[in-house]
Amino acid sequence: MTEYARPVLAGMDDDRVGRRRSARKYLEAQIQFGHNGNRTRVRLIDLSCHGARLSLVHALKDTDNFWITLPGLAPMSARVSWADGFIVGCEFADPLHPATFDSLMSGMHNKPAIDRRKPRLPI
Repeated sequence: MTEYARPVLAGMDDDRVGRRRSARKYLEAQIQFGHNGNRTRVRLIDLSCHGARLSLVHALKDTDNFWITLPGLAPMSARVSWADGFIVGCEFADPLHPATFDSLMSGMHNKPAIDRRKPRLPI
């Protein structure tokens, strides 16, 4: 499996756009994911206005279509651009507006990921 270089800290910028249409930002977040009528939570590794890198619980093929739900947004359609085992890069059918992207990034960095599967016990 290919090893992907990442900055030491989540949230650091990657301004090297290269073949991407927009710069990406690294972060760690759990998001909703749906494919073929099934839904689950997956790990969002990085995000740009045009796509994302995800860590999935099952492998997808290039060009598979699926949806994700980012915090505070409606579900959005995406397509696999590349896949390496359980790590995929995807392109959004409709890119995020830069203001929406900035709002998402500021909101995700200030809140820890929540595991909603664990019940909260009263104190």
